[in-house]
This record gives sequence, structure tokens and C-alpha cells, in this order.
Amino acid sequence: MKIVEYRGRTFQAPEYIDEFTPAQYRRYLEISMMSDRGIINRSGLRGKLLSLLLGERTDISLQRDPIIEEALKHIDLTVPFIVTGEKHDSLSLDTGVNPLKEWEGWVGPGDMLDGVDFGAFIDCNTILKLLSKTRSKSESEKLTIDFCKKLYKNKDKPNAEPDEILCAHSLILFNNVMKALRHEPVNINGEPIHFSILFEKSEKSKPDDRTGWTGAAMEIAETGTFGYYRQVLETPLWDILLFLYRKKFEHIHSKI
Repeated sequence: MKIVEYRGRTFQAPEYIDEFTPAQYRRYLEISMMSDRGIINRSGLRGKLLSLLLGERTDISLQRDPIIEEALKHIDLTVPFIVTGEKHDSLSLDTGVNPLKEWEGWVGPGDMLDGVDFGAFIDCNTILKLLSKTRSKSESEKLTIDFCKKLYKNKDKPNAEPDEILCAHSLILFNNVMKALRHEPVNINGEPIHFSILFEKSEKSKPDDRTGWTGAAMEIAETGTFGYYRQVLETPLWDILLFLYRKKFEHIHSKI
């Protein structure tokens, strides 16, 4: 957080996505979606983001000139969040931290999908494949809602549907975690673990049975480590991933 003096107030402004409150992050996503859809241009993106960071309830562009001038002195606050592109800019959404763990009755996973079971993880990957293939807008919207409900639950209103922003967030969070699994070390108990080996192909290729993560769950069930197949699906995601990592690590180094 950065100490800011603005309009007679001294307060802390976020410097990272992780520092947003749930309400701030939802507004951040709204701005991001407006930019991606071409509703706002580069200056509009920066103006709305600066308004958010300075705690303004209305867009800075609608304020009186003296307030606009004072606000623009803090334009550097927007720099850490903006990804510059050739045709248009966008907002960075690259984090495995979940700033929106709870919202209006909806309760979701912790950071890096903590609390998600392996069955939900498999379902999410399956829905992502279906989303990549569908060309129907209505089907895409339905799948996106189904995806969100795998990660977020509303106990008070079990038949309620999540809104567009929560759906978008669930997709972003999940994809960020998958990206980290494939390309970055993940901190587990203070140690960097390279889960990327789970996605590496063996030197001796064998026929792909196309069962993916479901097949992995079946293989784990055969070991009995976490119980029967259904019990494996109910096991926390990171317990399963660590188990698979250890098995793959042992397999790789047994050849040395």
C-alpha cells in the first residue's frame, strides 16, 4: 500500500491486485471488462482506474478542473496495474490470489484455489474444454455459469446464479492458477515446487487414453492412498497435486 495525500485526506492506496478490497476488485474487473470490450479507450481506462485508486465515487473526468488537476498528480498510481498494448491497453489480472473470496452470499476458494476439491478441479478443466469448442453465445454463458458454481457456492440461495463479474473472476483465477502450475514454482510449506513436471511428456511416448485428470483420479484410487474413486474426488486439490508431483518426481529420478 502507498500513502497518498489527496483532497485533504491521507490514506493508503493499493499498489498490487492483492491489496484490493472485494468491492475495489469488483470495480477493477468492471473497468477491465469495459476496456476489453472497447467501451472505454486508453485515457478512459486510466481515468476510471485512478478514480478507483483514489477512492472517488464518481469518475474523475466528471469532477471540477481543480480536482482533476490534483488527481492527475497521482497518475503514477495506475502504472503497476496497466499492461500497455499496441492498439489498446488492458489491466493486469495475473495473480493466483483471490481478492473476492466472499461476495453477497457467494463463498469461493482461497488463494491459489485453496479449499477446492479434486473433483471440482476436474470439472472446471472439462468445462474449459467445452468453452473452447462452443460457438453459441447462450451455451457459452451457460457453461460460464456452471464453471463459476464449481468454485463458488451460495448456501442461502442454492438456486441463485452468479453475476457476470463473479463468473469472469472465477475463470480468471482458475486460469491463473493453471498457468502457475505449468510455468512457475509454487510455494508449498516454504519450498518452491515445480508442478510443471506434471505436464511434461515422458521420453518414451505411449498411447494417450484421453482420460486426462479423470484417469489420474482413477489411478490414485487404485493405490488406495486417499480411498475409493469418489473419495479421491472429494480430496483437497493440493493434496492430490502433491501426491502426483511426488510420483512423477520419483519416476523421473529413478531413471538417473
